[in-house]
Amino acid sequence: MGDFISVTEPRKERRKNGQHPITLVYICRTSVQVLCGLALLLETAIGIAVKDSIP
Repeated sequence: MGDFISVTEPRKERRKNGQHPITLVYICRTSVQVLCGLALLLETAIGIAVKDSIP
């Protein structure tokens, strides 16, 4: 019984530690996607404004 606990303990800790980088990567990816979306929106808005200003 004691051996079984010692074998499973590190795996649980490893899993806990492994979650942090995944969440950081996920946050980075979503923030990059949001920034790309904002950039595209700005680009289209500027393009429309330029088209409107030119007769």
